[in-house]
Amino acid sequence: MARRQDRRIQGTVLNQGKFYSRFNAVVLLSAPLDVILERVGSRETNDFGKTAEERTRIVSDVATVEPPARWGHGGDRHAKAAHRGGTPRPLLHRRPHRHPPTTGRRLRPSRLTQGTTGRSGYGHDTERVRDSFVMSPYGERPAAAITSPTNPRVKELVSLRKRRTRDMRRVTLLEGYDELRLALTAGVLPLNLFVCPELVADQSRLALADEAASRGSEVVQLAAAAFAKASYRQSPDGWLAVVPDPSRPLVDLTLSEPSLVLVCEGVEKPGNLGAMLRTAEAAGVDAVIAADPAADWGNPNVVRASKGTVFAVPVAAAESPVVRDWLRSRKVRTVVATPDGDQLITDVDLTVATAIVVGAEHEGVSEEWVAAADDTARLPMFGHVNSLNVAASAAVAIYEALRQRS
Repeated sequence: MARRQDRRIQGTVLNQGKFYSRFNAVVLLSAPLDVILERVGSRETNDFGKTAEERTRIVSDVATVEPPARWGHGGDRHAKAAHRGGTPRPLLHRRPHRHPPTTGRRLRPSRLTQGTTGRSGYGHDTERVRDSFVMSPYGERPAAAITSPTNPRVKELVSLRKRRTRDMRRVTLLEGYDELRLALTAGVLPLNLFVCPELVADQSRLALADEAASRGSEVVQLAAAAFAKASYRQSPDGWLAVVPDPSRPLVDLTLSEPSLVLVCEGVEKPGNLGAMLRTAEAAGVDAVIAADPAADWGNPNVVRASKGTVFAVPVAAAESPVVRDWLRSRKVRTVVATPDGDQLITDVDLTVATAIVVGAEHEGVSEEWVAAADDTARLPMFGHVNSLNVAASAAVAIYEALRQRS
């Protein structure tokens, strides 16, 4: 019975992570209960501020707790051996570890698992720790000033430059005061707002941080060095936010009557996508759809090129066949803009529900879209070039539709 109780203590001490400080709990894992109590009671204090009496009481209290059903691996092999009934190799002669053995990153409690109930910062539920870092890194955390460029939260921001990370977390980056102001006006609530007062030229603009905080956003202050690491602009202005991904499913798009939709097939340059979004927002286009997208709507460069209008215009992305079926189901005519169009854009009736389709500059619109189009149209050109910039072509076609409808 005593031996079983000792093992329970060993496993609980390891799992709870309460004694990972300057004295080594791992050393105690293979020792019997009396040795554990003796070693714990031999220190006046530890890093957690526990007195010898308090530590003794804690160890005694956990004696009746069952060992965890799931163990970590690697450095936990001694606890595993004790749990199976074997005799682990004594570690009393070994040098204490500075960090507990984990399968994830060795991060400080306040940086990774702060606010996690029932766990210490170094807890050994490695799956829980890993999930909190990878799947949901933007939980409720108190505002704090971050000065180091190597801070884990700064690294989290840098990781959002990758599309895979953005898609997994369903968030993106929004940088710049004007872009943030437009997003807030459009009803977007930042999950986190990072501000560097040193880079804010007009200090009166810091009231925007108070506004975001009043709506429920977490506001964190960054030093200049940390902000420069997190920023993706060459000349940052001190504003960077983590916001929900702007894209939505096709079924969630709402069209007016008569509707006007812009479809971008395979447009790969974020600058062109951003420019078309600015035109669409200015012209009141119902939605902008990326067919066979080469760049995602949450790309930070798309957000920057759009000046934040990606959050003001409904956007979606899907494969071309899906987009065509969706347009047909809503009785929206498709007009493909191509240099080989049958008629000028000014001769096409754009007063009815219309989707204007444009393609990548080097390839244009695909044959599948041309074959399925209700009309093909070209822009009047009198020079030697055979095509225009895709954003410029889309702007001309959209404003021709507005002219006909006015």
